[in-house]
Amino acid sequence: NFIGGGKLLGIPAPIFVLLLVVLLSWFLMRKTTLGYHIISVGGNENAAKMAGINTVFTKIVAYSFCGLMSGILLTSRVQSGLANLGDGLQMEAIAAAVIGGTSLSGGKGNVLYTIVGACIIGVINNGMDLLRVNMYWQDIVSGVVIMLAVFLDIQKNRGNQ
Repeated sequence: NFIGGGKLLGIPAPIFVLLLVVLLSWFLMRKTTLGYHIISVGGNENAAKMAGINTVFTKIVAYSFCGLMSGILLTSRVQSGLANLGDGLQMEAIAAAVIGGTSLSGGKGNVLYTIVGACIIGVINNGMDLLRVNMYWQDIVSGVVIMLAVFLDIQKNRGNQ
């Protein structure tokens, strides 16, 4: 209950958990061999495999870490442990990453920029909720934002080749 709704020094506990996850993720991705392997597998899985990286293990660890971190916060927030609790949040997560500069072609991304992307998605969703925009239109707006982010990512990568 504390992780999802408590306060520490007058600040919501999820903020501290977010900071801890960001620092842990940054350290993992920038200062460990596993982080280097994750970036390598994301950039070119075949090349990583040829370089001797155990790609299956690396993907399992990466997905497990993401699932654990998001699961702890979401479960503590709603105080329930349903199997389908995060259904429908996948597109928001992808949108946050892409808006934050993570390339869909892989190998490029930044934890801090992804947080910025998540904040942008959160502000857009909150604004639409406050304006009482129909959920149907909210999904359309989210889709347009994702398509715009993907288009910009493609344009950026096209210039790098």
